Amino acid sequence: TLVDSRRRRRADLWAETGRQIVRAVAGLLLIIIVGGLLMVISGISPFEGFDGLWKGSFGSTLGLGSALLRSTPVILTGLGVAVAYRAGVFNVGAEGQLFVGGLCGTVGALAAPDPAALSISLALIAGFVGGALWSGLPGYLKAYRGVNEIISTVLLNFVAIQMVAYAVNGPLEEPDAISPQSARLPHGIPILIPNTSAHYGFVLAVALTVLVWWYTTRTHQGLRMRAVGGNPMAARYVGVNDRRSIVWAMLISGGLAGLGGAVEVLGLHHRLFPGFSPGFGFEGLIAAILANGDAITTTIFSILIGGLRSGGEEMQRNTGVPIAFVFIIQGFIFLVIAGTRTRRRRPASPSQDGATTPDIVASDTKVIELTESTDA
Repeated sequence: TLVDSRRRRRADLWAETGRQIVRAVAGLLLIIIVGGLLMVISGISPFEGFDGLWKGSFGSTLGLGSALLRSTPVILTGLGVAVAYRAGVFNVGAEGQLFVGGLCGTVGALAAPDPAALSISLALIAGFVGGALWSGLPGYLKAYRGVNEIISTVLLNFVAIQMVAYAVNGPLEEPDAISPQSARLPHGIPILIPNTSAHYGFVLAVALTVLVWWYTTRTHQGLRMRAVGGNPMAARYVGVNDRRSIVWAMLISGGLAGLGGAVEVLGLHHRLFPGFSPGFGFEGLIAAILANGDAITTTIFSILIGGLRSGGEEMQRNTGVPIAFVFIIQGFIFLVIAGTRTRRRRPASPSQDGATTPDIVASDTKVIELTESTDA
């Protein structure tokens, strides 16, 4: 019966949660043991190394501020990738969308009038719209022309980066500047933690995390999007317009990544220059994949990535190790996390006549119910 099915699903959920906790604890112990051994082999005190990693990330006020600062654009790009991921689209272009958002946000900030609140708001909106339009093209090509979104988004990354380089060497170039850059923006996002660089863009990112989670799990359009990502054929069978869902998901995805670029420029640099992002879009991609497209888990992993980047610099200062060794430790941590997040895919659920039906139809009845009630 339906009641028994829900009870089984609830029991499976609790069992899977318990297994994930065990895997997380085992992964943490493995990180400490193997990371410590790598440090010992390299002639570094593990206590000094992990102490620097902790204090440089979450163990001090300055470390916390640096971790939140670095994680803010990663959260926003990660959320963007997660939205597309839920719709079955692999958006590898978050880095390019972030650059376009930074460019549009800069133009909006320079052109927007006072007061500061209006100027910042218009700049953020410009960043979101710019990123959305930039990702809308590969979304349209994917949905209506069958173009592989991985190829199109990767290629557009290079175009976006060169667009920013052209803008700061041409129309937006600050006169008499030593290096290519735009004029300083008249207003910036206020500081969140005193005596640090962390700004209220982090609060915006957390708020958008809740909004994206609610949208993808509690709205009709979000459930349609998940249905398309779970099984496009089954989604079409129950009346979901999969093409429209793909384009809509890519618009939201690029908008969030573009907003990340605008937040980075307005919150930290206060001007646009080439290479203002060291790869936030790709770090957001890692966070979204590790989280399997879940918004809240994406944000948690993004904060962890920001903390590792910040703590890695402090580890380098404390121990004097090359930055390459710090990257090795960080890469190993990501590898362990990915291993603890891996689980077996459930087989398709059998139907009454002995055939198999896709999980998205058999297990997520709310998708079908909501679709039928709204599309009828």
